[in-house]
Amino acid sequence: MVSANGYVANLVSLFPRSRLIRVESGTVLYSICEAIADELARIDARAALLLSEMDPSQATDAEMLSDWERNLEIEPDGSASETVRQQSVVAKFVYRGGASEQYFIDLAASLGFLVTISYPSVHEWRMIVDLAGSPGPHSLTEKYFRSGTAVSGDRLWNRYSIELEGTIDPLVPAHTGLSYYYF
Repeated sequence: MVSANGYVANLVSLFPRSRLIRVESGTVLYSICEAIADELARIDARAALLLSEMDPSQATDAEMLSDWERNLEIEPDGSASETVRQQSVVAKFVYRGGASEQYFIDLAASLGFLVTISYPSVHEWRMIVDLAGSPGPHSLTEKYFRSGTAVSGDRLWNRYSIELEGTIDPLVPAHTGLSYYYF
């Protein structure tokens, strides 16, 4: 971060050296350079602050913490300290990403499903959902192939959980096929 004095020195050095243009302390041109330098230093300080607040763990209540909470759909707790709010933002931000097997198993468990994942090939995942071992009743939607409503490639009959598949499908890595098997 450059100070106002540093900006004054930089601005003064841009002027050509001549008898007609005097850029010395006390002249009007020097005073204009000082005014410009003060504003440049203020902008530089604000830019440095915003760059630090791009990291949610450094966001402050005065600047971007409320924006992080709004974008991550976190209801701010009015009684919570800034540190607690930062920790909840970081936890939600980090939780949104992941491509490991354990991440998807934990995500399904948070929805109340007991699952295992197998890999028939490199870019094919098979999620086996144990409905009998899963806590709580889960209803499966049944879909039948019907002329005019189905498209080529649809199964003739399919059972699926809208809650589970609707949550996991958008998070599966690109170029990876995921098949669900319910039993």
